[in-house]
Amino acid sequence: MTDILGQSQILSYIIGLSKEGYVFTLISFEKKNNFKRTGDAIKRICLENSIKWIPLKYTKWPPVLSTIWDVFKLRIRLSRLLRSQQVDLIHCRSYLTSLVALKLKKRKNIPFIFDMRGFYADERVEGDLWDLKNPLYKYVYSFLKKKELDFLNYSDAIVSLTEVGAEIMKTWWDITEIEKKISIIPCAADFEVFDLINIEKKKSSRMRLGIPQDDIVITYLGTMGTWYLFDEIMAFFSWFQTHHENAKFLMISPDSKVDVLKVAQKHSVKEDDIIVKFARREDVSIFLDASDLGVFFIRSTFSKRSSSPTKMGEMLAKGIPLVTNSGVGDVDAIIQKYRFGICLDKLNFSSFEEKSEEIFQLTQIDPHTIRKSAHEFFSLNDAISKYRKIYQDILG
Repeated sequence: MTDILGQSQILSYIIGLSKEGYVFTLISFEKKNNFKRTGDAIKRICLENSIKWIPLKYTKWPPVLSTIWDVFKLRIRLSRLLRSQQVDLIHCRSYLTSLVALKLKKRKNIPFIFDMRGFYADERVEGDLWDLKNPLYKYVYSFLKKKELDFLNYSDAIVSLTEVGAEIMKTWWDITEIEKKISIIPCAADFEVFDLINIEKKKSSRMRLGIPQDDIVITYLGTMGTWYLFDEIMAFFSWFQTHHENAKFLMISPDSKVDVLKVAQKHSVKEDDIIVKFARREDVSIFLDASDLGVFFIRSTFSKRSSSPTKMGEMLAKGIPLVTNSGVGDVDAIIQKYRFGICLDKLNFSSFEEKSEEIFQLTQIDPHTIRKSAHEFFSLNDAISKYRKIYQDILG
């Protein structure tokens, strides 16, 4: 809960559902530095919304063993909780927490939601985090793929981030009645937090960031991490500058500017044209106000068919048009339907040049139109309503 993703994609949903009368005990694993920085703020938010929060320490080392230890801690803590209070439903985010819920479903018949968030085991392999040549990782991968089928079969409801991911799961022959219990809920955006850009907000944000008012600002929201094609993102910006010398690259990220500049130099991008800013959740929207165009490129693999980029809904809520790549979740279908961006099949200079007219025209789209269209798909309130229906169907 103490990182930005936890606040936007877990806590905001729980707060909304709490207001509708559901009583939550939230168990999460927290990184030491994040907890030290924002733990008190999250405690206060939970207290204000009558959410009982049980933060556990996240362990990362040694690989695999640390994860087993965390799952064991969760099992012990949840067992203790069951002895002290009634639990009507367990809502699991992803695979590891579902390991514990699956046992409780079989032993105590406590219903659980498999909120899968993506094809976890495949993500670990395709993200080069698990080398299947290593017998240990091969065993863990096989174990989780078998458990994946159990989660789908024994859970009382399944949440997929994408239509594409759901369709893939429906082809797995030994899944029973999956269509009846699967819901599609993409990563939503809080449209109250991510409000519409206007002239005054853009002017204020650029003054704060030291960006000239007449420059064209291309924004990337997020880290350079495992799944993002940051070399290609910087290549795109370098290409864009060949047409617009006054372009600036704004990166809202905890990443070091030194690391960003190493990639920028490979593409002949000057340091003066790069702005890297770390932002707390409440400041992200303010920095996004400086933007003319958003960009993100994600590795297109099997596991990413079930991925819903959080940054997409947040930037579109602001009225920012997007340049991205095809083959990631429902991104292609969404952009094709609403026309608030462009999906590129190839990420190289010639491809950028071929699509140049379409790319440059994106900045002419009315931000109100982008935001209105995005609200149909990425509304936090709609996502909360879908979760409420799942809860009602299970609990009655």
